[in-house]
Amino acid sequence: METLALTHITDQLFQIIEKVLQTGIPVAVEHQGRVAQIVAVQPPQSVTERLAAHPLITQTIDFEIPTEWTWNEMKNL
Repeated sequence: METLALTHITDQLFQIIEKVLQTGIPVAVEHQGRVAQIVAVQPPQSVTERLAAHPLITQTIDFEIPTEWTWNEMKNL
């Protein structure tokens, strides 16, 4: 777990919270010798859930249409 000073947290609060929400790894905040934690209440989404939220470009490509081309060694290198 990462421990940061309170002065560092105030500059980058939104980025730190976003990182905690994405990774699920809590961040400790130290202020005057006391420590608090920023913790995600819900677990982060799995990789497959995050990928499912963003459709792939290949869904719009019709792979059933045959494409003919010839290999030209000098041109295709």
